[in-house]
Amino acid sequence: MRVHARACTHFAPSGLRRALPGFPRRNNRRHTSHTPSWVACAWGDPVDFHAASIASSSECAKGLTEVAVDAPTDIVDGFCASGQYVQMKVNPEDEKVAYLAIASAPASSPLKFVIKPGDNTAGEICALNTGDSVQISAAMGKGFQPEETAKAAKDLIFVCTGTGAAPVASLIDSSLPSKPYGVSGKVTVYFGAASPEAMPFVDRFESWKANGIDVVCAFSQADSGTAPAGASRALWSSRVQAALGEDEENVDMSPGATAVVLCGQREMSDDVKAQWSAWGGADDVFLSNF
Repeated sequence: MRVHARACTHFAPSGLRRALPGFPRRNNRRHTSHTPSWVACAWGDPVDFHAASIASSSECAKGLTEVAVDAPTDIVDGFCASGQYVQMKVNPEDEKVAYLAIASAPASSPLKFVIKPGDNTAGEICALNTGDSVQISAAMGKGFQPEETAKAAKDLIFVCTGTGAAPVASLIDSSLPSKPYGVSGKVTVYFGAASPEAMPFVDRFESWKANGIDVVCAFSQADSGTAPAGASRALWSSRVQAALGEDEENVDMSPGATAVVLCGQREMSDDVKAQWSAWGGADDVFLSNF
């Protein structure tokens, strides 16, 4: 694995901002060890694509494919915050693109993605073979924000489903052996999938557990089974937001004590926020990558 340590730029994906209601319009900042400068990204800015190639492609869970991409050094260097994503397509002339969150650690090569194939651009990418060409944009977004919320907290909760676990895995793996954001208390990952066979990243759970990260699994379409090795427990015929809902007494609701990272479908995020509000929690504890 190549690791590059250089300054990076965060690019705002204008297309995704139009697709997601409420996404703020803003400038994006170049983080360096020197005086930071600002890079303007207006709505409708064109996206530059760069030639890359498939390093590997294989099924990583039922219905999910892990695709590794050898990208130009500048693209790899530009990925500097877990939660960032890229646009990707097969041919330069293609108009439709796939928005893919990066699953590998920042500034590491190859870039890795967990993709749900379909009758779309994502499916076309999953069908490619090692050595085939793809077109990739620079890393977009600022990662999980606001970081200050997590850094000030004692405990950290992740709630994620399916491919939404990709940037969560990126953040956790790039933090080890420390805990993400340097929190000193509990770190709990509530991870939802249809079944154990459909859950990616299960091979990392034991490593996460050894470093003080607790994984709670929720399977929406399986009524029984065995929890993946390294997971503390599993809920069956249950959605991931219900798993968090059962743990109210284990969550520190003191002001500023717990930060919550959400990565998955909007319905899931809305349900978690509603549950948190019902518990009397503040609405400024949440981080997301869009």
